[in-house]
Order: sequence, then C-alpha cells, then structure tokens
Amino acid sequence: RGRPAGNAGDDAFVALVARVRALEDAITKLQTDKSCHSQVEPSPTTSAQIIAATGAISRPAAGQSAVAEAPPWPPVLAPVETHSALHWDVVRYVGQNDAQVQTPQAAREAVVQALAHRLRASWPYAQLVCYGSMRTGLSTPTSDIDCAMLNPPPIASMQHAVYFLRSIFEQESWVVGTTALAHAALPILKLQVAPESRRPDLIFQVDVSVSSGPVHYGLIATHVFSGEIGARPPVRALTIVVKDYLASL
Repeated sequence: RGRPAGNAGDDAFVALVARVRALEDAITKLQTDKSCHSQVEPSPTTSAQIIAATGAISRPAAGQSAVAEAPPWPPVLAPVETHSALHWDVVRYVGQNDAQVQTPQAAREAVVQALAHRLRASWPYAQLVCYGSMRTGLSTPTSDIDCAMLNPPPIASMQHAVYFLRSIFEQESWVVGTTALAHAALPILKLQVAPESRRPDLIFQVDVSVSSGPVHYGLIATHVFSGEIGARPPVRALTIVVKDYLASL
C-alpha cells in the first residue's frame, strides 16, 4: 500500500508503525519469558519432594534394599500414654477389692442356689433371681446378696409374701438369722446365711424382695448399669472406690 500523502498523513503513518513494532516487541518478550520458566523445576511442595531436593534420600545401589533409607520427614513422634499416681492407686485398690470378693464367690453362688432350691420346693412356680452388685461386678467384701422372688403364689399382699418366705427359710439350719421388713416401701426379707458349718465366721447377708408383677426395678437397674459399665469400663473402678468410701463413713 502507498503511504498517505501530506505531512499529517506521514506523521500518522509513522505513529501507527511505532505502535505495531511495540506490540511485536511485547509479544516476543512474553514468549521468551514463558520459555525460560518452563525450564525451571517447580518448588517442592510435598515431604518427599523436599527430601529429594535436599539430597536426604539417595537411590539404593544395585542389590541394596531401599527399606533402610533416610528417616521419614517430618519425623513422626509416637504418642506416649502416661497416667497419674492417683490412677495407679485406684487400679491397685480395685485389684485388691476384686481379689477379696473372688475368694468366697463360689460360696455366694452356692447360697443363691440353695435358697432357690428351697423356694421351689414350697412354691414350684416361684423363681429366685440374683441382681445388684453381685451381677454388675460392683461387689465389695461387705456387699449384700440381692435377690428377687418372681412369680409368687397368689397371696393377699407383698407383706404377707415376706412373712411366708421367712417361715420357709428359717427352717434351714444354714439360715442363722431372719428379719422381715414387711412394711417398708419395698418389702424385704433379710437373711443371714452360713453356708459352711466349719466356718462360722463366713456369714452372708441376703436381701430377698418380692415382685408381684412383671416389672422389678432392681432387675431393670442391673441391666442398665451393666450396659454402662460395658460401654465405659472406668465407671466400675470409680463406683467401687466411692461405694467403699461411703461405707466407711
């Protein structure tokens, strides 16, 4: 194309050419910068890349295992579980308690079986069920044996049932004491049982309550508390310590 005529046209043409050349220079510079950046490795971002960049990991020689390489980065600290002195005091205390409870445990079970057998001999449909600390594992050496009589015969009231129970159990030689709390909020028959004649010092306190319906709240509480202990084992240790402390007051 020809150049525009006149001085004004020459000036406009020169300005346009200058702009085109400036644009071409800018495009060339961008392409050059892009080419330079593509040859530079990116900065390491992961732990493995940092180790490789610092030369902490070297490739194993032929026949050499790659397992024993540099330690992991960053170093991993294993958690250390520590307990206070109070924790170990509680552990030792509960261990001693369990050992004392376990020693006469077979005799306790024999007492419950003997009472249940004697009850069925008089009332065939009645059942004697153990509940409370003996079933939840919260017994201490001085804990009572809690039992509930289910399916009693048709009697006028639970108070009469307690008196009938006393008349049944007091005939046995191994029952050395009876106390009928028939007019309490929860009628109970308290028994003192000596299962072994050669050990007069071994006497168990047994509390027998009567359930006139399908629900016995002691059995329900035992079931609930057993579930809590299974879900939260430390609850058992704390409960044993508190029970023994309250008993000593």
